[in-house]
Amino acid sequence: MATSKADSLKEFYGIPTTPKAAEAPAEAAAPAPPPSLNELATSRPLGELLQLSSQRLDAVRDLYADRQSLVYNHHQELVGASETVGDMRRGIEALAPSRASLEQQLEQMRQQPAAPPAAAPEAAPWLDEVAPVIELPWTLRRILDARTPTSVAEAEAALQAHAPILAAWVEARVAGADELQRTCQDMIAEAQRHS
Repeated sequence: MATSKADSLKEFYGIPTTPKAAEAPAEAAAPAPPPSLNELATSRPLGELLQLSSQRLDAVRDLYADRQSLVYNHHQELVGASETVGDMRRGIEALAPSRASLEQQLEQMRQQPAAPPAAAPEAAPWLDEVAPVIELPWTLRRILDARTPTSVAEAEAALQAHAPILAAWVEARVAGADELQRTCQDMIAEAQRHS
């Protein structure tokens, strides 16, 4: 038997429902009109009427509380669903630029022919001349740490071999050339003092 929306909601929230009365035939007589206040006052004692009125008020309050509970619960569910949908929409909108950029890059990759592997870059021709001068402090340290009778002389010879280049760098104001020259000279001077 199909149930109404109200009965479905009551069943969902555990509110007791009353079974529908059997449909009266079309030719059934119209319901009797409710008794008037005078009839009620004369047919029932005042205490019973007050008790009946109190029961009716309690029933009205219960119905109103049920209604408020239904409205509140559904409102909370609707608010939560609305926030979830909003978060999802904002997330999709935030991903749209990334998706468009990715599609554009994929399209460019499809259109470009396969490029041959790039050849390894050749070393600059001046690197072989510059590297020994830059590495001169490490070269001198390695010679002096050997502590052979000729270590100081070998270190002096290595410094003299690169002295013209160092002097040219210092004169041209190459960044760091002055410090490099001073470091090498200090290493030789210290080795001479301890020899």
